[in-house]
Amino acid sequence: MLSRRIMSRSVTWASVRTRRYLSTPPPPPPPPPPKTPSPHAGFYTTLLPSMIPIALLGSAIYLGLEMWRSGLAHEKAMLEAKEQLKQIEADIATELKLQQAVDERRNPVQESSEKPKWRLW
Repeated sequence: MLSRRIMSRSVTWASVRTRRYLSTPPPPPPPPPPKTPSPHAGFYTTLLPSMIPIALLGSAIYLGLEMWRSGLAHEKAMLEAKEQLKQIEADIATELKLQQAVDERRNPVQESSEKPKWRLW
């Protein structure tokens, strides 16, 4: 009984150790069937390339018009600021004239022939 177990093990080991090779390789798997493009893919492959130049042109026109509008708005703001500045300068000039007239009425100008004594030189 013991010898049968040993023999059966040797047979199994012998069968594991020896490799059996096929005389011809197995045939290659069949090629996959060609995929039919989906309707969405067809739609985007025809639409997207033609839309790129249109999108670039539209973006360029929009940015150009936006810069032009910004320049005009800046120019308008500068003109309004200049007008306000002229108005403020005119108001200041009239206030100075009025102040000088009031000061002349209160304190008439006295011309003195004396030199000021506070100067050291």
